[in-house]
Amino acid sequence: MENETEKSANTPKTQTTEATAKKKTSPWVWVAGGCLIIIILSFLTLAFLSWMGYQLAKEAIQQEAPKIQEFKGTLEEMSTEAEKWNQEMQGWEKKSQELRDAMPDPEDMNSKEPVLN
Repeated sequence: MENETEKSANTPKTQTTEATAKKKTSPWVWVAGGCLIIIILSFLTLAFLSWMGYQLAKEAIQQEAPKIQEFKGTLEEMSTEAEKWNQEMQGWEKKSQELRDAMPDPEDMNSKEPVLN
């Protein structure tokens, strides 16, 4: 019985010493946790800046929309004028070709020059 009381007396001492002697957390866990926090904060900052850039670009496009529509209208007017000029130029090109065809070929002419007295 004495042994049993000694064993029971020894058991609480070992339990308390184990409880007080906690294992320390490795410093690598803290380093990894810090890196993870930095990465998460970086991604959140990047997402926020991307969202802000999107909002600014959207606002700028909405402000420029009337100018863009005006520019499109001007381009359409210029396109119709260019088509008109192209058709007119083709007409002039056709007339020019007709005149070139109507002119006599200098090689077909007599090579003798007329003599003046």
